[in-house]
Amino acid sequence: MKDLLIFIIFISLIGMDRVAPESRDNSALLPFLNLRNPNERNIVMLTEQFKPIKGYEGLYEISNFGRVKSFHKKPHLLSDRFDSSGYKQVLLCKEKIQKSFIVHLLVWDHFGDNLRNGLELQVDHIDNNKLNNKIDNLQLLTNRQNSTKQFLTIQKSSKFVGVCWDKSRNKWIVGIKINKKRINLGRFYDENEAAEVYQTALRKYEIS
Repeated sequence: MKDLLIFIIFISLIGMDRVAPESRDNSALLPFLNLRNPNERNIVMLTEQFKPIKGYEGLYEISNFGRVKSFHKKPHLLSDRFDSSGYKQVLLCKEKIQKSFIVHLLVWDHFGDNLRNGLELQVDHIDNNKLNNKIDNLQLLTNRQNSTKQFLTIQKSSKFVGVCWDKSRNKWIVGIKINKKRINLGRFYDENEAAEVYQTALRKYEIS
């Protein structure tokens, strides 16, 4: 059986030599040859890591998955709690003083690549899922970017802030929110072009 399989692969390779290089597809053979298809998208698997929570070292740890571990009595994960806006929060205790923290802010403060500023740079959930507090689902947005994204959340269908899909016209629609007023920036067939228009407008209004 093994010899027959090798023979089939050999015959297939010979036949492929007669096909133009640009039209040749070796992907069907990759499973037999135990090779990974280079055309497949690379998926980076995030490994959970825990870090001591600043100011609560030895008492609590936060992971890049958004889970909080307590070391009171014996190590255990804290149960989920939620604030009035639907964000996960935890209650930490030190020297008999309790204080609540928003989980996604803890994750960013310990695993983010830049410092946040609640008035200027805010932590945003990329997929708009408040329960997905993994670090790869968090990003920093300016207050204007965040408010614009929230305005478009209901009809959001693009990975870019300020861009959403207009089903009625089959185009990407661009809009920005300035002083609580929405300004339409046009409709485009190309999503990337639409995103560039938004960024140009954003720089314009931030400068003015």
